[in-house]
Amino acid sequence: MLWLICLPFFLVWTDNAWQFTMKYTKWKDTRMTAFDKLIKSWNFIHALIPKGQPWKNGIVERVHRTDNESLFHDIEFTCSEDRRYQLWLWERYYNYQRPHQGIGGLTPAEKFFELFPIHARIVCQSC
Repeated sequence: MLWLICLPFFLVWTDNAWQFTMKYTKWKDTRMTAFDKLIKSWNFIHALIPKGQPWKNGIVERVHRTDNESLFHDIEFTCSEDRRYQLWLWERYYNYQRPHQGIGGLTPAEKFFELFPIHARIVCQSC
């Protein structure tokens, strides 16, 4: 599971699956996953949920459920590019247009701008 947070710095938060980290393998000190190499090349921060605590990845799990229920179950994609494009459209709708009951009918972007006005200006300039 993957979650990208766009702040004045970039933080990528993942679970401990082998495609994301070698932290719990015998090669942890000598090898990096392709994912870790990419994150490092972009100067992003890679954070891992604590091992054995999957509930701390609940936000990502809930987002995946919403994506599945609202997008992937409803659309038959013509190709992988179409799937990526439809997901890109859905994410913009979800974050900038769709009201969310849990945050008082605001969109996630509106709530972010309300809570972090200084960081929001930086994000708008860099993303």
